[in-house]
Amino acid sequence: MRQGVSRAGSGLRNRVQAACLVLLLALPAAAAPYVLDGDASRIEFSYLENATPTRGSFDALSGTAAFDPADPAAATMVLTVAATGIDLGDPVRSYFAQSIDWFDAERYPSFTVHLDQLVTLAPGRFRAVAVVRIKGREVTITPEISVAPEGPGLRATGSLRLNRHDFGLGIGFSALFATIGQDVDVTFDLLGRPAP
Repeated sequence: MRQGVSRAGSGLRNRVQAACLVLLLALPAAAAPYVLDGDASRIEFSYLENATPTRGSFDALSGTAAFDPADPAAATMVLTVAATGIDLGDPVRSYFAQSIDWFDAERYPSFTVHLDQLVTLAPGRFRAVAVVRIKGREVTITPEISVAPEGPGLRATGSLRLNRHDFGLGIGFSALFATIGQDVDVTFDLLGRPAP
């Protein structure tokens, strides 16, 4: 009698364990969290100043992201860029770019990019839907980006074009001193490392 009960109990336990395993496998995988490696990431831009191509970069970046290769549409990212980290290759020009007519760094010390969604175009290639917020103004962008594993982390690269007028950049007294093109071409190379 005891042997029969023992076998019945063992069979019940096996069925319960199997059911739990099926439920766990059916749950969606959690998106892995990442932290931006600011030292290994880069945002660069170019524009026309007095009809001359001019380059610059932002060197103070931070952010977090979540990405699941099985569900890229659920990816998220918040990227913060310090306005005081702008580098135009000259200290005076870099400082001028932080003035009230440009990034107004005293009032807006940083700007952000919020990723809302990734749309798969091909393996490792996506259309990003994100919102850029600069000086309190928001613009939705939809650049194509590449995402590839790099060691335990992920590297995202891409490019886009922004209209500086959309963010009120370079509009004011400073516009009298130089002719600046309204289009700004931006390239980015961002490395996310697994969150601790």
